[in-house]
Amino acid sequence: MQRQKYLEIYPSEVAARKIRKHLDKMAEVKPRVYRKTLLRYKKLAYLLLDCVTKIVRMLQSEMLLSSADTEFQELASEFDTEQIDELKTSIDALEVLVDKKPTAESKNLASDTLRQYRSVFNQAARNDFGYVEVNECADMLNYWLTRRFSGFNPNFKYQITQLPVWATFIIIAYGKYHLDGQSRQFIADFKNWCDELNSDKDNCWALPYNIFNMSKTVVPSNLTLNAMVIYDILMNGVLYQLIDVKVPMDSAYIAKLVKEYHPEYLRDVQTRFVRQQELIDIINLHPVSDVQEEVGS
Repeated sequence: MQRQKYLEIYPSEVAARKIRKHLDKMAEVKPRVYRKTLLRYKKLAYLLLDCVTKIVRMLQSEMLLSSADTEFQELASEFDTEQIDELKTSIDALEVLVDKKPTAESKNLASDTLRQYRSVFNQAARNDFGYVEVNECADMLNYWLTRRFSGFNPNFKYQITQLPVWATFIIIAYGKYHLDGQSRQFIADFKNWCDELNSDKDNCWALPYNIFNMSKTVVPSNLTLNAMVIYDILMNGVLYQLIDVKVPMDSAYIAKLVKEYHPEYLRDVQTRFVRQQELIDIINLHPVSDVQEEVGS
């Protein structure tokens, strides 16, 4: 009779530790995750649950076969079945979160929210805020919303509650590129990405990858006074209409981030309205009137 080969447990232990380490990092960073990735995590959860179930069955089998063995009796008494129940409860919760079909109420919320944002962003795009950079941001928001949420791509799934965050990070990204003197190229790349959405059905991102990365993990250097000032002007001029809706924009979203990650800008954040013109000069926004004069001369 051929002797059965012993299977070493070490590789499984290493793999399990790697998975735990990865999940610990995810819990620490708390990145925003798209639906496709959520579904992959759901499958991973089922896989891990299946692994735990197999381990439990093996232990139970060995405990029965070795019921007279003191070592196994101690193992049986220490085995924590509550953890298994807790994991199953977590899986049930994940099932609801990922696979829950949209209700009529949620569909109405999404359509109402898109209608509200389209109206306000369109108004902002047609408004002259007095500064070239602010007008450019308003135009980008409207350009993005009308193309990304056009409904031509059935593969694009999203949570409507993320809409104000995505819109805000477009401004945050613009502020960063403006600070670096690269706003012209940033706008060109951004609009090119938007223009390709209707033909690229595999593109299920809500934002271009560089902006999505900024929203996924907060990097202090991406949070600028440029974005804060532009956001304040947009908010005070037109976007304030989205403060009191069911999926609202936060009028101080960028200011809060700048305050949290840049203590050295505390005074600028606290006095940003009374010193707005001074801050406008510091970040070098260009009055529309000056540009028009240059074109006319």
